[in-house]
Amino acid sequence: PKPFAFENKQIKHTELSLDIAPEDKELEYVVLFAEKKHFIANGIDTREELLADDLAMLRQYADYYGITIREFLEGMKWLTNGNKEGYCVTNLYPETEYVVYCYGVDVADEKYEATTEVYYEVITTTAPELQSVEFDIETAVNGNSVAVTMTPNNYNGLYYSYIVPETDNFYLPEGAAFSTEY
Repeated sequence: PKPFAFENKQIKHTELSLDIAPEDKELEYVVLFAEKKHFIANGIDTREELLADDLAMLRQYADYYGITIREFLEGMKWLTNGNKEGYCVTNLYPETEYVVYCYGVDVADEKYEATTEVYYEVITTTAPELQSVEFDIETAVNGNSVAVTMTPNNYNGLYYSYIVPETDNFYLPEGAAFSTEY
């Protein structure tokens, strides 16, 4: 039997929400998530490696705020028991794989031990249909201050814009074409 179940999953372009139902309603557990590429890039493919990675992250945050790991987990609402309805993660990237996971945990002072197997699901956010849009871009420079006005032509939706220096990997000179990898 699985120690947890994820129910009522709602996956959008930049948001994920779900309900978490533990088999044991008295169990204290953590709920965490990360981009799938985090696990791949760091070679995390066992329970022990995941727990060590989580502990290192939690210790770093707790030390930064001068509190215990338990206090940090409680403050972030990552530590819970019973059903957790409406767990929501926002500001995600569209069309990106994320791993949502949870496990029972015993947390006291600096003690941090998993008490169950890790339950997880890989979830991919949706993405809007790509459209070809041209923008009129105007800039006004005043010393070290730059005002940028972007006006999309024949488009009414949301869009992202970035300003990067010439030394950035995402910099493209004027007139350069976008590649699929970009």
